[in-house]
Amino acid sequence: MFFRKDNRKPFKNTVRILKRASLILLGILVSLIVSEVSLRIAGYLYYNFWMKEERKMIRREQSELVRIENQKIPAGDKTLVKILCLGDSWTFGVGAEPGYSYPAQLQMLLDKEHPHKYRVYNFGIPGCYSGKLLRYLPMLLKKYEPNIVIILIGANDLYNYSPSDLVYVSTWSRRCYFWLTSTISDLRVYKLIRFGLDGLMQEAVVLKKHAVHTNEKARLESNQLTRTGHDLYTAGKFELGEAYLEKAITINPYNEEAYLRLGHLYQAIRQYPKSLEYYQKVADINPYTPFRSDLYSFLFLMYQEFKSRRDISDKIISLVKKIPSDDMFKNPGTPFILNSNLTTRNLGNNLIKIAGLLSSKGPVPVFQTYYNYPEVNGLITSLAKKYDIFLVDNAKSLEGLADIDSYFALDNHPNEKGYNLMAENVFRLLMNIDKQKFVAQSGYY
Repeated sequence: MFFRKDNRKPFKNTVRILKRASLILLGILVSLIVSEVSLRIAGYLYYNFWMKEERKMIRREQSELVRIENQKIPAGDKTLVKILCLGDSWTFGVGAEPGYSYPAQLQMLLDKEHPHKYRVYNFGIPGCYSGKLLRYLPMLLKKYEPNIVIILIGANDLYNYSPSDLVYVSTWSRRCYFWLTSTISDLRVYKLIRFGLDGLMQEAVVLKKHAVHTNEKARLESNQLTRTGHDLYTAGKFELGEAYLEKAITINPYNEEAYLRLGHLYQAIRQYPKSLEYYQKVADINPYTPFRSDLYSFLFLMYQEFKSRRDISDKIISLVKKIPSDDMFKNPGTPFILNSNLTTRNLGNNLIKIAGLLSSKGPVPVFQTYYNYPEVNGLITSLAKKYDIFLVDNAKSLEGLADIDSYFALDNHPNEKGYNLMAENVFRLLMNIDKQKFVAQSGYY
């Protein structure tokens, strides 16, 4: 009897394997989709039912805008001047009570002087940077058709660990790569995995570094001393705060926060080499420290002030490179520290585009300056002069004030008093500006 070899068997096995692989991949895909939807639903529920204070902060200006929207404007009154205030947290009003942002206070000043003649819109977004503003500006101009647009932007360009907006004028392949990576990084499943891996890396590094384990009682005592020390030195009691923080380290030599707070303390009293030693300690103990966002912020402020000093700037750059960075923690200050020329060039490029867009659409552009951001202020001032843009120089108004601290909240944002000064600066410009220039540019008078 003769047997014929069945050549179809390997083919059938291959098909069977492919089917199984397809089912497995499909199962993984469905699981990821279900997980993504579940996480988004959970986030929605958490935001709407537990984050009450955060929601209040986000919505606090909305009530003020509703009040402005509901004002009775005489029908057919074409003298109404619409003012858009665009920018970041300094425009939004972080640091002040609801209703006391500079746009809100500007509306009050204008209403007192010229009732029903001006309408101010606050479109400040905390964390906003120039590239983001540039992207949503055309929509706002089309929707509101403003006569005046007041811009205060740039501080977050130095802080944010966001991909440079130069990517939008880059090659097609780079734009595709940016779109793909930003889309993936926005997925909740991806963020959950990144947080999980980051937490595991933190634990692994801590366990490796802690050759001598600190008992729980000592750890809690050290943490309490750290909090007390922090409260003391932020209240100006530096020597007492230093003593508490040093004691916290004696009890627990691996207390990352205590080293960080000591670094900040010495930075505040301008002992920069000693400050850097403590920041270095934080990175030595755990480069994945959960306090790395604060660490980057402190290093950024130090670098901004002393980048011309090679002995300090080189150490800061070396330390920044040593600490792991990723898109989950934003890492304030990184772009400016590692490439200040690219950062300021990118900001300048965006500011020029913003001014050009405003001029082409009709509204009068007005730039403002911050306080204590010399690179940004210098760039804003020079561009305003070069392109004949009206400028409100808040930095100049604040410099030299004996009681300057009374104009700011603890987080370095202006408080009600600080925003009032900004509002008065803008108000004076609007009242004293050359009327004929407005006629030529916007024709609203």
